[in-house]
Amino acid sequence: MKKTTPFPLVFFTIVFTSCQNPNPSNASKNIDNIDYQVDDDNQVLKNADYYKSKGYQVFSEYDLALSCPCNLEDGSTQISEQYDFNYGCIENQNSKSNLVFYQILINKLPFEYKNLGAIEKEDFENKMLNLSGIKECKGFVFCDSINTKVCDYTKGEFSAKAMFFVWNGRTYIFNLITNDNLEGKFNTWLKQIALINNTSNRFFQHKKVFKVVDPRELQYDYFEIKTAADGSKHYGYIEKGGNPKGNGDNFWSKMIPLYASQSNIKELYEFQMDFTKSNNENLILWLKKYFSQNAWRNIIDKPTWFNDDMGLMDIFENCNKYKSNIKLRYVDKDKSKICIVSYDFGSQKIDPEIALVYMILF
Repeated sequence: MKKTTPFPLVFFTIVFTSCQNPNPSNASKNIDNIDYQVDDDNQVLKNADYYKSKGYQVFSEYDLALSCPCNLEDGSTQISEQYDFNYGCIENQNSKSNLVFYQILINKLPFEYKNLGAIEKEDFENKMLNLSGIKECKGFVFCDSINTKVCDYTKGEFSAKAMFFVWNGRTYIFNLITNDNLEGKFNTWLKQIALINNTSNRFFQHKKVFKVVDPRELQYDYFEIKTAADGSKHYGYIEKGGNPKGNGDNFWSKMIPLYASQSNIKELYEFQMDFTKSNNENLILWLKKYFSQNAWRNIIDKPTWFNDDMGLMDIFENCNKYKSNIKLRYVDKDKSKICIVSYDFGSQKIDPEIALVYMILF
């Protein structure tokens, strides 16, 4: 995500809160009405029973759970190569133009693999892929540090795509073959693949997910930034492990409130995160946990599509649909806390983001 510095909302927030005393009577929505039933996956052990309850096919022996448009069946008798696990299925089998073939191949690594050096391991993995007719691979590293290859190849007159990685002493290959929107179907399928009990579980959640935490309980490192306008210095604190010179995302920042004598702000925190559904769900959980059920909401920016009955998931989906922005202001019932939530789809020439500024008042 392309950012300049942390705190893109801070200056707006200071002015907004210092000029307006929180007044719930002017608010349009109680926080209870944004209720959205979130499956808080960060709080759940994703074991075999969890995935079975979600309708996934589960192969516990191979630490694998996945969902497929067709029912995966054992295909080991249909190919000459020997695999410990060979399951597949065909969607739209009678339509050549819409046919989609899904396949998973798993093998136990040979004993000597663990003693190979990095280059030898790379050669071994490439040979495995070449034996399957898979070439033109690109490497990726997901959040749990699994080195993964995504490969394009052809199978007869069909286009094909595969994902390959080594994990827990096994090789995993996921093949998808079709001439009907290969890229889209492949990406959709991979989002439905999980490694049971793995810390990240979903391959395409490699972007860090917002955690439901109280920023006041974290430890911070002091740092200094300069404003882009005049070069004057401002000071703040970054959650330990955060990088103020990086992209400014996915960690809490603690700002020394500017013009503190002219405002009633005691503490001020900010969080920026990727514009994803899972992050939005966790934001909803955060509001539920740290704001009372009687908190009130004001709309600071109001797009034409907005109506007062919309919850945060509806707002997220409409921002995504119309590529628009909105800011919302939540005030706790005792007026001791304020939160500004911003859905930004690129107004600051950055990638889409969800951001929040959390203020503790005197």
